[in-house]
Amino acid sequence: AWAPLSISAYHPSPQSIVSIAYYLNGQLIGSATQPPYAITYVPTMYGPSMLQAVAQTLTGQSEVTSAPLTIQ
Repeated sequence: AWAPLSISAYHPSPQSIVSIAYYLNGQLIGSATQPPYAITYVPTMYGPSMLQAVAQTLTGQSEVTSAPLTIQ
């Protein structure tokens, strides 16, 4: 059975953020509009992966942060 992952993000200026979308290996897995911008995701595969958090700002810009992880 797959254990759910809790994912959240911190932004130093939350008043400037509209939403944060999360991508695993390029596929959208969820988004949130309020701090702590948390989602729960149940993995569907094992192995090395890349998690991206994409913050959309009030001015229409995107801020991207990536982190490698291994799902075991």
